[in-house]
Amino acid sequence: MPPLKKDVLMSRFVFRNPDEKDVLKVMKLYQLSVDDIWRDKIMLDYKALKSAFETEKRNWLLIEDSGEIAGFAGFVVESEERLGKITRIFFGADYRDDAELIEALFANLISRNSDMLDILYMSTKYVSFVNLEIALKQGFKLLGFFPVSPSLEKAEINALAAYYYPGVLEKMRNPNLKTHPCAAAFLTSAFPALYSGKGSLSDNLQLSSLCSISDSESCYPEPVPELEMIEAPQLVQRKFQKLRELKLLNNNFYPFQRPNSLISDSNEKIRIFITLLRDFRFAAIIEENLEEYFNPSELYRKITRMLAARNINYTEMIVDAADISAINYMIESGFVPMVCFPALKKHGTYRRDYFIMGHSFERFDYFPKNLSERYPEFQSMYNVLEKSFK
Repeated sequence: MPPLKKDVLMSRFVFRNPDEKDVLKVMKLYQLSVDDIWRDKIMLDYKALKSAFETEKRNWLLIEDSGEIAGFAGFVVESEERLGKITRIFFGADYRDDAELIEALFANLISRNSDMLDILYMSTKYVSFVNLEIALKQGFKLLGFFPVSPSLEKAEINALAAYYYPGVLEKMRNPNLKTHPCAAAFLTSAFPALYSGKGSLSDNLQLSSLCSISDSESCYPEPVPELEMIEAPQLVQRKFQKLRELKLLNNNFYPFQRPNSLISDSNEKIRIFITLLRDFRFAAIIEENLEEYFNPSELYRKITRMLAARNINYTEMIVDAADISAINYMIESGFVPMVCFPALKKHGTYRRDYFIMGHSFERFDYFPKNLSERYPEFQSMYNVLEKSFK
């Protein structure tokens, strides 16, 4: 681990990795400071948290003030992709509004990971929006907003933000790829200095032209067979790992998620690997392995209906922003573009842009109306998306 940069840390605070003696203190701090409908299970399980501190020590960070725990942060790293994600941040009651502490924390997270990451990102699903606002001042870039379930979540907004280490966007993002028209609009909104002049969303986005694939059924004469779901995490992960080792996966990319469920036909010609979070009524489509090809729109319509029958309201997947045909098929099946994440995945010497797409059986607003004055560049884009895809 690189040494901490003293110029970004205040002497008042001490940042260190936790150990066994901190487990109960962290659990107590969490229970006193976090008010979620769905609790973070590891924070309520002494053995699990102790094991995590021992085996993943560098992924946890304690903040102390005069020997007392003032806050706590957790993050995960995908070393092969040089990608990091902040998974949790919480503070003691006396420190929630301490801007100096929060600024020092983000500076510390950026500094200590600078040797191994190209991108560090987070969502306000796990990090408060107040903290996000401070992070934006520290160099994080707002990428967009996800829908919030009115029936499950207390948070009014769920934003995604990323910190790009120097030179990543300017030098490592593949400049020669032609991305989907929606991607250009997202990038123009999130990075106006870098991507100005790419065209507005209203100019680029015409649903009828984007989804002009109505003749696609003639390319797929066979109907999608009956599908079944297997919820057996260990079995599913063994199948997933075997296919990955044989390089038989289609390389849909979903960082920091491991599949726990599989949707397949009886002959296993179709294998769709999924992470199912029933508490959140959420599913993420991680990977697919297809030995025979069927109409993608019909296939994914069937999958989302299967998930809805199991009380899953929202399904998400990540698609290469240059795979225009795949994005159009997903749009036709009911998925909508949520966020474009530039340079998300390594591909040779460059990094590629990816779209995060979502399918919801709950009505949602694309963009929180109370943020319209603060982020007008996103408001205009989401207004067009809302009219096009609802």
